[in-house]
Amino acid sequence: MKKLLLLICLQVIGFEMYCQSKPQKQSTINNQIKKSSTVQALKSIPTLQLLAKHGKGTIRLRWVAQTPEIWALGHQYGYILERTTVIRNNKTLAKPEDFKTIALLPFSEQEWSKLAQTDDYVRAAQSFYFYKPEELAEKDTSLKSAITRGKFAFSSIAADFSSTVASLMRLSFEDSLVKSNEIYHYTIKLNHPDFQKLKAETRVTAGMSWNIKAYTPQKLVDLDYVDSTVTLKWVIPQQAIFTGYVIERSADGGVSYERVNQAPFVPIENSPKEKDAFLYTTKVPKLMLNYYYRIRGIDPFAEQSDPSNSVKVFAFQSRLPEPDSLLSNFLNKRTVGIRWRFPDSLTINLQGFNVYKTLDFKNFTKVNKEVVSNSTRTIFDRIEDGIENIYYTVAAVDLRGRQKTSEPLLVNIIDSIPPMKLMNLHGKINKKGITRIGWTHGKERDLFGFNVFRAEGIRPKDMELIRVIQHPDTAMIDTVAMGTTNRKVLYVIVPIDFHSNATRANDTLVLYRPDVTPPEPPKTVYFAFENEKASIKWLPSTSEDVAAYKLYKQDLPDTATRFIADVKLAKDTLRYITESMEEEKSTNYLLRAIDQEGLISNDSNRVEIKLNRPHRLPGVDTLFISYDDTKQEVIIKWKYNYFSKKRQIQSFFLSKLTPGTDFNKLGIVSGDTFEYRDPIQSSGTYFYRVLAESTDGIISVKGKPISIKVKVKKKE
Repeated sequence: MKKLLLLICLQVIGFEMYCQSKPQKQSTINNQIKKSSTVQALKSIPTLQLLAKHGKGTIRLRWVAQTPEIWALGHQYGYILERTTVIRNNKTLAKPEDFKTIALLPFSEQEWSKLAQTDDYVRAAQSFYFYKPEELAEKDTSLKSAITRGKFAFSSIAADFSSTVASLMRLSFEDSLVKSNEIYHYTIKLNHPDFQKLKAETRVTAGMSWNIKAYTPQKLVDLDYVDSTVTLKWVIPQQAIFTGYVIERSADGGVSYERVNQAPFVPIENSPKEKDAFLYTTKVPKLMLNYYYRIRGIDPFAEQSDPSNSVKVFAFQSRLPEPDSLLSNFLNKRTVGIRWRFPDSLTINLQGFNVYKTLDFKNFTKVNKEVVSNSTRTIFDRIEDGIENIYYTVAAVDLRGRQKTSEPLLVNIIDSIPPMKLMNLHGKINKKGITRIGWTHGKERDLFGFNVFRAEGIRPKDMELIRVIQHPDTAMIDTVAMGTTNRKVLYVIVPIDFHSNATRANDTLVLYRPDVTPPEPPKTVYFAFENEKASIKWLPSTSEDVAAYKLYKQDLPDTATRFIADVKLAKDTLRYITESMEEEKSTNYLLRAIDQEGLISNDSNRVEIKLNRPHRLPGVDTLFISYDDTKQEVIIKWKYNYFSKKRQIQSFFLSKLTPGTDFNKLGIVSGDTFEYRDPIQSSGTYFYRVLAESTDGIISVKGKPISIKVKVKKKE
């Protein structure tokens, strides 16, 4: 029965190839092409392909014509096989030996018929191989060419599926006279005088010791599974040649496999492909079972390759209903529970559920981070502030990750959430008392309007509702009385929604009536020098509407003033530190206050600052002293932290006080030296002092002396 199915399959495949190769239209010029043009057309392409494979102590050869024309000549005249020995005992022969020639002439139809009685493959191939529609072909040359192409296609595939058919067609040979220590050149050529012009000659090198690589289908995956049908996908290595494929399936965890396709799967032109991959679909016998699939390729020697990798497929029910009967209930004012129904008997086919929410059916947000368990039918979600209505859907996720989504559920939110407070609140009062105020609101969909409150600056807690704005506007105009001594006006604008929810924490907008009186000037209270810089302090202006302070400088005796810096606003004390000042040069500093209307105060009391040239430098007070018994020397070290951009320390003077005497000059070192050694001749207490001198001749005050008691050891 299996062979009969294969026989029918081969005939169908051959008929399809015959039909595909039959031309639909031919011009008169094409019908007049002479036979001699065949040779010219074949000069640039190889017309025979030869393969070798190990048998049981033999070398099997298999060749195929690459064009219908060469196949037809081989069908008529047969082939010549030549063999020479080129390597023996791993040594290349200087000249090939043991030249053998074998003429492979066509078998007669009678010889085919003998084997056809017991071989279904031979019987199927014989009907096509010897088909001769002489009457039709004589009248229509294009039909004859089409028939030749069809016979060529069918014969080639029939030979791939049956070694007997390949042998009868003279497309194979098995060399049993081979030795394990020899390598051979095999040459196959068309048994025709023009075989060289036709390029109908090819060669292969083979031997029993040579490794002839065997290929298998690779990268088998289950591309898809739906409706009990699995789609398999695989690729073949670039050098592999497979005519068809056998698909195998295991239902016992991969222990044993059975063949799925009775006839080989032969990819033809219309087969589905994905780039360089092959696809095959097959139904699973039963659901809720694990199946393993693998692929074997059928090579031109009619032998099956080793199996590919196996792929596991769980056969589940993929036609599933969507979740239904969605309901909602509120756990609290901001948390809603979503419930749904799904048949418990089908949950084994699910990974679980995904729950989505949307406001506009354009942007969907997944509620759950991970897939909800297939045994769960409820999920809770927290509602964001300001949302009135929201839609939920529930999707059942099958074992392949495909989703079946329910109808949407509308959830009306219990609204107790007030709108957002206003942002970017700003405004101004002009000289006529007209107040213009603007803001930015949160753009809530349920925003009704605003309650506007106002108070005078002297009574900030006495807010009065002056207006209700019944639109989600972004600006308003108000009028305030002028001529009052109080300039400050306070506004609070409260957003409200359609459910009368009002924002609680609102910003207060402070505005000032226009002012024509400049602010009071600040007052200078203090200045001092630090590292050749002056630190100046002022009391701030007593006016309430001061917006900025500007500092100006006057280099005496020049009378012009120039702006140098903005002084930061402060409640208690205004501060500024100057850059390093020049010595013996007087400079005036003055500060002006500017109010919110841009009015400028008078100058503060001027501060004349002069950095005098010092008469003395600071004393050298940080001294360290020690005694070296070995060298009998007192070691004096010091630090002097004097920094000035105007002068450097040129040298240090050291003086010494010995018992019974006053300080006497001991020595001088350079300004970058901070150590001095004094040899000691006798025991006693010694005092030392260090003075510094700058490059411009200024000497430091006397610093604190340092003393040490020394006991000099007598030399033996």
